[in-house]
Formats: sequence, structure tokens, C-alpha cells
Amino acid sequence: MKRVNLLLSEHMPPEIEGAYQTLRTNILFGGTGRKVFLFASAAPGEGKSTAVLRLAMSMARLGKKVLVLDADLRGSKLHTRIDMQGRMLSGLSNFLRGELIVEEAVCSTNIERLYLFPPGPKPDNPTELLSSERFRELMEILRKVFDVILVDTPALGTAVDAQITAVRADGAVIVIEAGTARARDEKGAVQMLQRSRCPVIGAVLMKAKGEEPLA
Repeated sequence: MKRVNLLLSEHMPPEIEGAYQTLRTNILFGGTGRKVFLFASAAPGEGKSTAVLRLAMSMARLGKKVLVLDADLRGSKLHTRIDMQGRMLSGLSNFLRGELIVEEAVCSTNIERLYLFPPGPKPDNPTELLSSERFRELMEILRKVFDVILVDTPALGTAVDAQITAVRADGAVIVIEAGTARARDEKGAVQMLQRSRCPVIGAVLMKAKGEEPLA
């Protein structure tokens, strides 16, 4: 199994750490049998990827075996948050094309019990790959291995990929950037997820103070 190091510091101000702990509690104890949680935003750059990784770190510290699945096959920001040591990591796109198995794609990290499933090289047909039977089979496999799976997706305003991926999730969290989000855009994002029959279980406000959530 490949190993990567997260570039995010494990140490946060107490109020920020408390916000993630609250989010963690709400997700983990919001209902039985739920493992897969999709993170979505109306527009790019609202802080979604940071929220996913921070929450994953918080859950891993609680003793959960956590996987971050980067399903943003169009413009993933994962490479800015991990030390790839100059490598192009294989990942989801390779798996969905039948080029490797799960064990060859998943990476361990410097955080105990936290694992990453990188997006892999940008494919020509991300929507088709995420709609495939192979993606459905992958999610069934991952559910058996991990306690929690957090799924990062492209912004809902840029592609239908998040809607397609939401079909395989047990719940969705909307990430909103403070000071820039418009109510109409966020309402539209919620409606798009609801059409996928994925319940929206909460929202995270990012960048209210720096780049971290306050709620």
C-alpha cells in the first residue's frame, strides 16, 4: 500500500477543533447504518476539500477507520494538501477503467487509521465512469472495509458528477463559503442532491475566520 503525508497541521485553535467535533458527532450519531457521506458545494473554492480532510482527521482520532474518497475527477485539489513527492498517484479513475484493484489505489497516511483514495489521472469521461457498475461495486467493497467514508466531489454548479455520486451516499453535507455564497445557489445545490434521493444532513460554514469552519 502506498503512503502519503497530509500537509494539514493536526493542531487547530480550540474553537475550530470544537466545531469539527460537533460536526463529527452529528454525523456519527445521526442515524444507524450510515457510513458514506458526500461533501458538496454550489461553487468551486468554498473549502470543501479542507473540510473533508479535517473531519476525517477528527474521526480517525476517535478510533474510526476512515477513508477519504476523492471523486472529483475533473479538478481535484487533493494534490495541494498531501505530499505526493513528485508522483502522480493512481486512483479512482484507474480503478474504474479496470487498470488496478482497490488495494493498489488506497493510500495510508501519516494519521493513524486515516486512508486516502486519490482521484487518479483526469479522465475524458468522468460522468460515465462514476455512473458505471464498477463504481457501485467499489462502494459496496469499501463499506465492508471502513467505518466511515467521506466523499469529495466537484462543485454542483460545474458538473453533474456530485449528483451521480450522491446516489451511493447515505447523506450529504453542503459546504458554504462565508460572505460569498448566495441563498439561491445553496438552495439549488440542496435540490440537486435531493433529486438523487440523498438526504442533506447538514451544512458547514467555511472561511468565516481564515480557512476553517465555525459551524
